[in-house]
Amino acid sequence: MDKALLVGINDYVYAEQLDGCLNDVSDMKAFLISHCGFQDTEIVFKILTDSEATKVNVLQGLDWLINEIHSGDKILFYYSGHGACVSEDSTNHEVICTIDFNGLKIHNGIWDTDFKRIFESVPNGVEFIWISDSCYSGGLLPDDFKPTAKIKTMRLSKNTNTLLLKNNSMLGITGSVIGMNVVLISSCSSDMESVSDRFNGRYNGVLTYYLLEELKSPFGLQMSLINLINNINSNIAKAGYGQVTQLEGSEEIKNKSFLTTQV
Repeated sequence: MDKALLVGINDYVYAEQLDGCLNDVSDMKAFLISHCGFQDTEIVFKILTDSEATKVNVLQGLDWLINEIHSGDKILFYYSGHGACVSEDSTNHEVICTIDFNGLKIHNGIWDTDFKRIFESVPNGVEFIWISDSCYSGGLLPDDFKPTAKIKTMRLSKNTNTLLLKNNSMLGITGSVIGMNVVLISSCSSDMESVSDRFNGRYNGVLTYYLLEELKSPFGLQMSLINLINNINSNIAKAGYGQVTQLEGSEEIKNKSFLTTQV
């Protein structure tokens, strides 16, 4: 069975509000139905947006996503929203910011340890793609990420998917899926901002917009993920955006096309 969990948050309570995340989720769902053979039923899709996207609900959704999957199945976890990098006991942790993340009760986010527990159980033969359209979402190798001793604060454009907590806490997202049967497509490297902008009269994340545009091209669903990401980065650079899409994780899945067949 093919499954997708799509999470998007615009209306943060404790952080800078975002513009394009709900559009991102809607567009991703429409593409999966029209191009990837997914069906518009509750069995195949779980969509969590704004107030629904609590830590409890997202964790339950992730457990549902990997439950009763078998070799040959295609599964997708898509996230558009804020991310954070926090330090606890001198250890750096990457966090996806659910709607109840407030920078003080940091365990309300979805931590890297949560993802490791869930994703390491994905069986071989399953094509599992995780897409994160959020700031600082690259930096997947732990040794490459250097935690900072002091909290940084920034003032950024409203159109960036960068965490700006009202209590001036930390921002960013990074992580590792090395050794897991999953690939992560992240919107930028660990030291870059992820931007949203207005396309055709509505806001989208830059990664999501150019990813879907490339996948809809004549050979978009036939090329390997490696070539797909290279094309996306070329198009993003030509458009004048500074972010660089990253691809990390399973080498086997990197050499497959998007949720389809071996190249």
